[in-house]
Amino acid sequence: MAIDARLAAGTSTGDSSYWSGLIYGLSRLDLGLDFLLLSNVQKPDSIPNSPNFSWVNVPSRSSRWWSYVLFPLIGRRMRADAFHTQYSLSPLVGNRGITTIHDVSFLLGPEWFKARDRMILSRTVPDSVKRARKVIAVSRTCRDELDVEAPYLLTVGTRWPRKNMSLAIEAAKIAGSKIVVTGKAGWGEESLGGNAQTVGYVSNESLCALYSGASLYLAPSRHEGFGIPVIEAFACGCPVLCSIGGALPEVAGDAAFVEPTWDPQHWAESIRNLLGDSGKLHDLRRRGFERVKLFDWVESARLTAEVYREVVA
Repeated sequence: MAIDARLAAGTSTGDSSYWSGLIYGLSRLDLGLDFLLLSNVQKPDSIPNSPNFSWVNVPSRSSRWWSYVLFPLIGRRMRADAFHTQYSLSPLVGNRGITTIHDVSFLLGPEWFKARDRMILSRTVPDSVKRARKVIAVSRTCRDELDVEAPYLLTVGTRWPRKNMSLAIEAAKIAGSKIVVTGKAGWGEESLGGNAQTVGYVSNESLCALYSGASLYLAPSRHEGFGIPVIEAFACGCPVLCSIGGALPEVAGDAAFVEPTWDPQHWAESIRNLLGDSGKLHDLRRRGFERVKLFDWVESARLTAEVYREVVA
């Protein structure tokens, strides 16, 4: 059993207390298990001795490289049967990963985090939760928040009839998925239902975090002259399901799944099919990253400046 012991006996407040306490508890039990305590530092004096513990020092300057590459590779080389870490779980652990989630406050209150930290957590934690063989929540509150917050769909825009957000909400409900609805309140009837959470108008940083954490972005608009949120979703690595409204298929190209109907049942079926096909979602993310390169504000400014020259000439 390989344990990410970097925080044990450290100074990262609650996280360090958790890992120090867990290791102490394991040292007091006769479990018939051997534990590889992998860290990037030498063994602290406060770590208890146990015949079942082997402290392995694996130095690295990059914490991310350590988590995603060194920890699983060294553990596999030493024949670990399972891997336990917190939050971000490397794909290299296969189906033998365990992750402890202390909280999901980066989703509940994005403004509480620095932009970079929020982006990393929003992108990696939902995938890690899906990838893990087991997820340990440190409280019932955390468990309930994980059930609600980890997998969600997203739709963005001022809530008025042309944006057709009620279609996204209804389709998500039929598909059995939670959907986060952002944007200013507009006009027209809108039935939100229990599966929809409205967050109102959010900052660009918070919106970027929502895109990054979403399993799928829904763009059900009846008509768009362009559709900037589709490009924003691409840039954040969020797969896109869009309508045939106006320029949306033109902007999306082959980087989104274009639903040709306005039927919520058909949209729900498309949602289920996409969420059930990790290979398709990965391909859409890849295509989105490539597609977004075609849309550059500097190039847009250059073309606009040509119009300026024609007018002032």
